Amino acid sequence: MLEGLAARLFTIGGTAAQKAELRRACEIAVRAYEDGNAVKIIEAKNEFYDILFKGAGSKTLFDMIGALHARIWRWRVLGLAHPGRSPQRSMQSVRNLRNLVSAIENGKTYVAERNARDEVTRAEAEATRLVALGECAGRRTPPGR
Repeated sequence: MLEGLAARLFTIGGTAAQKAELRRACEIAVRAYEDGNAVKIIEAKNEFYDILFKGAGSKTLFDMIGALHARIWRWRVLGLAHPGRSPQRSMQSVRNLRNLVSAIENGKTYVAERNARDEVTRAEAEATRLVALGECAGRRTPPGR
Protein backbone atom coordinates (compact mmCIF):
# COMPACT_ATOMS: atom_id res chain seq x y z
CA MET A 1 0.00 0.00 0.00
CA LEU A 2 2.77 2.43 0.93
CA GLU A 3 4.68 1.97 -2.32
CA GLY A 4 1.47 2.54 -4.26
CA LEU A 5 0.75 5.71 -2.32
CA ALA A 6 4.31 6.91 -2.92
CA ALA A 7 3.92 6.29 -6.66
CA ARG A 8 0.63 8.18 -6.73
CA LEU A 9 2.05 11.15 -4.80
CA PHE A 10 5.21 11.17 -6.93
CA THR A 11 3.09 11.23 -10.10
CA ILE A 12 1.11 14.18 -8.81
CA GLY A 13 3.90 16.24 -7.28
CA GLY A 14 7.22 15.02 -8.62
CA THR A 15 9.25 17.57 -10.53
CA ALA A 16 10.62 17.01 -14.02
CA ALA A 17 14.09 16.68 -12.49
CA GLN A 18 12.89 14.05 -10.01
CA LYS A 19 11.17 12.13 -12.79
CA ALA A 20 14.37 12.20 -14.86
CA GLU A 21 16.32 10.98 -11.82
CA LEU A 22 13.82 8.14 -11.36
CA ARG A 23 14.16 7.22 -15.06
CA ARG A 24 17.98 7.10 -14.70
CA ALA A 25 17.70 4.94 -11.57
CA CYS A 26 15.33 2.60 -13.40
CA GLU A 27 17.77 2.16 -16.28
CA ILE A 28 20.62 1.47 -13.84
CA ALA A 29 18.44 -1.22 -12.24
CA VAL A 30 17.64 -2.68 -15.66
CA ARG A 31 21.35 -2.89 -16.52
CA ALA A 32 22.02 -4.56 -13.16
CA TYR A 33 19.31 -7.14 -13.92
CA GLU A 34 20.82 -7.72 -17.36
CA ASP A 35 24.25 -8.29 -15.76
CA GLY A 36 22.69 -10.69 -13.24
CA ASN A 37 24.65 -9.21 -10.35
CA ALA A 38 22.42 -9.53 -7.25
CA VAL A 39 24.42 -6.98 -5.23
CA LYS A 40 24.14 -4.36 -7.99
CA ILE A 41 20.44 -5.11 -8.42
CA ILE A 42 19.80 -4.60 -4.71
CA GLU A 43 21.77 -1.34 -4.67
CA ALA A 44 20.00 -0.10 -7.80
CA LYS A 45 16.52 -0.99 -6.56
CA ASN A 46 17.21 0.58 -3.18
CA GLU A 47 18.27 3.78 -4.98
CA PHE A 48 15.21 3.64 -7.23
CA TYR A 49 12.84 3.33 -4.29
CA ASP A 50 14.67 6.01 -2.29
CA ILE A 51 14.10 8.44 -5.17
CA LEU A 52 10.46 7.38 -5.44
CA PHE A 53 9.82 7.77 -1.71
CA LYS A 54 11.59 11.14 -1.44
CA GLY A 55 9.84 12.40 -4.54
CA ALA A 56 6.45 11.55 -3.07
CA GLY A 57 6.88 14.67 -0.97
CA SER A 58 5.41 13.29 2.24
CA LYS A 59 7.66 13.28 5.28
CA THR A 60 5.21 11.03 7.13
CA LEU A 61 5.18 8.49 4.31
CA PHE A 62 8.97 8.71 3.93
CA ASP A 63 9.43 8.11 7.67
CA MET A 64 7.02 5.15 7.67
CA ILE A 65 8.73 3.52 4.71
CA GLY A 66 12.15 4.30 6.18
CA ALA A 67 11.21 2.39 9.32
CA LEU A 68 10.37 -0.63 7.17
CA HIS A 69 13.25 -0.26 4.71
CA ALA A 70 15.74 -2.44 6.61
CA ARG A 71 13.29 -5.33 6.56
CA ILE A 72 12.33 -4.75 2.96
CA TRP A 73 15.90 -5.02 1.68
CA ARG A 74 16.36 -8.31 3.51
CA TRP A 75 13.44 -9.78 1.60
CA ARG A 76 14.83 -8.25 -1.58
CA VAL A 77 18.14 -10.03 -0.91
CA LEU A 78 16.31 -13.32 -0.44
CA GLY A 79 14.30 -12.85 -3.60
CA LEU A 80 17.26 -11.89 -5.75
CA ALA A 81 20.01 -14.18 -4.50
CA HIS A 82 18.10 -17.36 -3.84
CA PRO A 83 19.12 -20.31 -6.08
CA GLY A 84 15.44 -21.24 -6.53
CA ARG A 85 14.47 -17.82 -7.89
CA SER A 86 12.02 -17.98 -10.77
CA PRO A 87 13.81 -17.17 -14.04
CA GLN A 88 10.84 -15.04 -15.11
CA ARG A 89 10.88 -12.89 -11.97
CA SER A 90 13.76 -10.66 -13.13
CA MET A 91 12.07 -9.96 -16.46
CA GLN A 92 8.85 -9.25 -14.58
CA SER A 93 10.64 -6.77 -12.29
CA VAL A 94 12.24 -4.97 -15.21
CA ARG A 95 8.88 -4.70 -16.98
CA ASN A 96 7.15 -3.50 -13.80
CA LEU A 97 9.80 -0.85 -13.05
CA ARG A 98 9.68 0.47 -16.61
CA ASN A 99 5.86 0.51 -16.57
CA LEU A 100 5.91 2.36 -13.26
CA VAL A 101 8.28 5.03 -14.56
CA SER A 102 6.28 5.38 -17.78
CA ALA A 103 3.03 5.83 -15.86
CA ILE A 104 4.64 8.46 -13.62
CA GLU A 105 6.13 10.33 -16.58
CA ASN A 106 2.77 10.31 -18.38
CA GLY A 107 0.80 11.50 -15.35
CA LYS A 108 -1.18 8.28 -15.01
CA THR A 109 -1.63 8.45 -11.27
CA TYR A 110 -3.65 5.33 -10.65
CA VAL A 111 -1.72 3.26 -13.18
CA ALA A 112 1.49 4.21 -11.36
CA GLU A 113 -0.08 3.26 -8.04
CA ARG A 114 -1.27 -0.08 -9.43
CA ASN A 115 2.14 -0.82 -10.98
CA ALA A 116 3.95 -0.12 -7.70
CA ARG A 117 1.55 -2.34 -5.78
CA ASP A 118 1.81 -5.07 -8.40
CA GLU A 119 5.61 -5.12 -8.15
CA VAL A 120 5.48 -5.40 -4.36
CA THR A 121 2.82 -8.12 -4.52
CA ARG A 122 4.84 -10.16 -7.02
CA ALA A 123 8.04 -9.72 -5.00
CA GLU A 124 6.21 -10.84 -1.85
CA ALA A 125 4.81 -13.89 -3.61
CA GLU A 126 8.27 -14.85 -4.86
CA ALA A 127 9.85 -14.38 -1.41
CA THR A 128 7.09 -16.44 0.19
CA ARG A 129 7.57 -19.20 -2.38
CA LEU A 130 11.33 -19.22 -1.78
CA VAL A 131 10.97 -19.36 1.99
CA ALA A 132 8.60 -22.29 1.57
CA LEU A 133 11.26 -24.10 -0.47
CA GLY A 134 13.48 -24.07 2.62
CA GLU A 135 16.64 -23.81 0.51
CA CYS A 136 18.01 -20.64 2.05
CA ALA A 137 20.96 -22.17 3.93
CA GLY A 138 18.60 -24.31 5.98
CA ARG A 139 16.70 -21.27 7.27
CA ARG A 140 13.10 -20.38 6.70
CA THR A 141 13.54 -16.64 7.28
CA PRO A 142 15.54 -14.02 5.42
CA PRO A 143 19.10 -13.21 6.50
CA GLY A 144 19.44 -10.96 9.54
CA ARG A 145 16.04 -11.68 10.95
